[in-house]
Amino acid sequence: MARLPGCVKEAHYRQDWPRPEGTLSDSVGYTLLRQDWERGTTTPVAWDDEPAGPQVAKR
Repeated sequence: MARLPGCVKEAHYRQDWPRPEGTLSDSVGYTLLRQDWERGTTTPVAWDDEPAGPQVAKR
């Protein structure tokens, strides 16, 4: 699906979409707020709202 003008990435779901071959793929959620649509604006998402978690060593 193509992203529509004014839509903002709001979520990234990891390994949530089942595929026919039995694997899982990621998906992304985009939204458009009513107020942004009416005003012709875009309200950004604050992705820095949580502190960075501990670094996990690769196996």
